[in-house]
Amino acid sequence: MRRMSIHRAYAKVRGIRRHLRSLEKWAEGADRWNPQPYEHLPYWHCKIPVLDRLVEPPTTNPRIQRQAINSLLLAATKLAEHCKTAEWPYCRSAVLLTLPYMFQSEVTLFFDESYYRSFYHQQNLLPDTEKPSKRFGFELPPAFVELGTKVEWDAETEEGEIIKCGEQWWTLGQTI
Repeated sequence: MRRMSIHRAYAKVRGIRRHLRSLEKWAEGADRWNPQPYEHLPYWHCKIPVLDRLVEPPTTNPRIQRQAINSLLLAATKLAEHCKTAEWPYCRSAVLLTLPYMFQSEVTLFFDESYYRSFYHQQNLLPDTEKPSKRFGFELPPAFVELGTKVEWDAETEEGEIIKCGEQWWTLGQTI
């Protein structure tokens, strides 16, 4: 179940193994999902179903994040198999990964090629050394590629100071 820790944002996460087993079980069941295109939307998506503190700093670590990414990739792979048997004119499966704030990550099915291409960023591309597969030590499924961009914005602190914020947006998905 997807949950946010509003009042205990920095509390230690309890039952990490249980949470990760639950996430893996969720991913293994992806072949039983019945995704349907949303009305007037070129995609279907499912956010990562975990407690936010499990996958976000400062209460996570690379080992936990790697296991969460592997579960997302397992779900995406199973959905890619579903695409082969579905009667949609176009269907591609991808993990939209946000780092370091992984709670925003999701598994997505795309039903429109031009919309899917828009997730293959052309600006501010990140080097191969920063790819999640290298950073967290996992292998992509066959026929999946990873491409990422850095997104930055200005934010104002409580004291009125302007600071730069940023995150990485990665598309780990089937080739176009």
